[in-house]
Amino acid sequence: MKKMNRAAIIGAAGLAGMLFTACGVYGLANYADESAVYESSEETEEYPDESTDISEEVTDEESESTEAAEDESETLSEECLKEKYADYKQAYKTIAKYYAKQYGGDDSKVKFRLAYFNDDDIPELIAGVNGYYVSVYQFVDGNVYTIMENWAYGAGGNAGYRFIEKTGVVENFDQDGAGASYYCTYYKLNEEKHEMEEVCYYHGINENAEGDWGEPGYFKIVNEKESEITKADYDELIKSFGVDSNDEEMDEIYGTLNLDELLAALDNDNYGYKNYQDAFEAEKNRYAEDNGEEAKFALINVTDKDEPNLLAEIPGKKFSLYSLIGGSSVCILQDQDFDTYGNDGFEYVPGENLLKYTIEDRDTGEVEECWLVIDYDTNSLKPRLWRYSKKGEKKYKYKKDDNFSWSDKPEIKECTEEEFKNEYSIYAGEKMETKPLKA
Repeated sequence: MKKMNRAAIIGAAGLAGMLFTACGVYGLANYADESAVYESSEETEEYPDESTDISEEVTDEESESTEAAEDESETLSEECLKEKYADYKQAYKTIAKYYAKQYGGDDSKVKFRLAYFNDDDIPELIAGVNGYYVSVYQFVDGNVYTIMENWAYGAGGNAGYRFIEKTGVVENFDQDGAGASYYCTYYKLNEEKHEMEEVCYYHGINENAEGDWGEPGYFKIVNEKESEITKADYDELIKSFGVDSNDEEMDEIYGTLNLDELLAALDNDNYGYKNYQDAFEAEKNRYAEDNGEEAKFALINVTDKDEPNLLAEIPGKKFSLYSLIGGSSVCILQDQDFDTYGNDGFEYVPGENLLKYTIEDRDTGEVEECWLVIDYDTNSLKPRLWRYSKKGEKKYKYKKDDNFSWSDKPEIKECTEEEFKNEYSIYAGEKMETKPLKA
């Protein structure tokens, strides 16, 4: 069976179908086992109908800035892809706003990222809806080129796309017949034409496959004509442009930043970091410049990521929390004001995305404990569980917010101790241990 060009399939039928059937896929199979069957993982996201960050305070200046950006995006059209730009930052800002307008909507899932795709000093812009499709834009001599245009994945056995920095090479793993037949395909950027070209692929057949799926083999493509080659020639070919077929350094091509985060990353040269030390050092300098000598910093493990988080604090007033995401230092909690919550400080459960505050009512003697989770979609804290008692007493009453929302009238309902612990275990198991959130 001759392999169909996956990029061509995308243009014919992929994008529309993906919008209805795609699932979130962020990992690829290990190709060392040629009979392995890749099974995509499904990721279902639930978004509340109404959600407001209880600590959100938008200044007039911020509001005007946001409105100006929205007004600008409304006037953008496909012509922005054909314009001449003075620098890549302005180009990517414009393209990103246009892309968000085209594919985002009110409940935008569009994500962006800056990555060094080919071997020069200018990053490429990645844009897409994770688990559905992805585009890559290149800036050369004032022009923007779309080197990957909404390449679909996440359904039909297509696991997605990976690359190794500075090589201009993309790898794709795809399968047919629920894994009966599968392909590992490599594309390479043609720097003169500014487009991706298919250069080689491996076709494998699972040993348990039923039916006729053709013959397995290794193939190369030259001038759109394919010919079969040996495994040794295949391995040598992909190594010649800097790729090892089992290379764990390959990076998945998908977005990590929302539009505002991307714009900030471009303004602050906040992208392309290999480690959190360098990213956070730059972030500390920016925070100290904005907030003066009062600023204090600490590395702590609040989230479930491998790298620690940067805590930036003005003691007794406010704090921000940063995480290294996709080569950028992202502020996942910005200027959280202690006074908004009516307390003097927070605690956190290490590695669980879970914070806690405690408030004592001096008139009634009631002590309220509230656990909040970090919502990465809105970069905010969401109250989830409450525990109440009288000061000095160990008898508690419990409440929870089933809708994971916050408004003027949150839907807080009473629950039993068992229900409370079951809900809490989603985030932190049976561990109730907390540490002070303090720099």
